[in-house]
Amino acid sequence: MARPSKYPTELRERAARMVIESKADYDTETAAMRSVAAKLGITSLESLRKWVRQGRGRRRCPHWQDQRGDR
Repeated sequence: MARPSKYPTELRERAARMVIESKADYDTETAAMRSVAAKLGITSLESLRKWVRQGRGRRRCPHWQDQRGDR
C-alpha cells in the first residue's frame, strides 16, 4: 500500500500552477521550481517536478499549459 502524501492535493495543484505561471520570470523551469518550493515549504524538487508533469498531462485548465504550448 502506498504511503499517503505529506502534501495536500490543493497545495500540490497550487504549487504546479505557480511554477507554470512564474516560469517566464526565471531562466529555467528548475529555477522557477526552486523558488516556488522555497515559498511553499516543499522540500522535494523531484516531487514538485512530478506534480507539474502530472498537471500538464491533465490539461484541465489553461494554467497547466506553458506559454510555448508544451503539453
